[in-house]
Amino acid sequence: MKLSPIHGERYVCADLEPERYLEIHPLQEADLCALEYAENSFDFVLCNHVLEHVPDDRLAMSEILRVLRPGGTAILQVPISRKLEATLEGKHAPTDSDRTRIYGQHDHVRLYKEDDYVARLRAVGFDVDPWAAYERDGDAAYQAEIDPFETLFVCRKPD
Repeated sequence: MKLSPIHGERYVCADLEPERYLEIHPLQEADLCALEYAENSFDFVLCNHVLEHVPDDRLAMSEILRVLRPGGTAILQVPISRKLEATLEGKHAPTDSDRTRIYGQHDHVRLYKEDDYVARLRAVGFDVDPWAAYERDGDAAYQAEIDPFETLFVCRKPD
């Protein structure tokens, strides 16, 4: 992780199943729907391709907002479909192959439409700036290895 050496003890890395990651240390166990951090604990949260796995994404979004300090920023990435008319979720998908067929991956529980995703983030209280990195600063986006087909969802907790 590039952030850990820069921020040292001020950097927290967490996952629901930390034992899956051999190369990340330290790594705390955390449930995104029940974060054990105090309100206003973090200046910045990076949640990259996690919310599509969480059964109650709105609760998880609310928890992220709760632990951010006022004025704090979160980048909350999820897979987005440009073909859907609405976010796809709640379909009967009892097997891995069903979930792969419906949501694009065996462990996903939804596939977002961008407008719906932004609306969910705003509904829990975030100010959201969908950020097309390559349109704003292509060189910086390339250096940061940002997927050129992915919009960054920059979310701020109001002051």
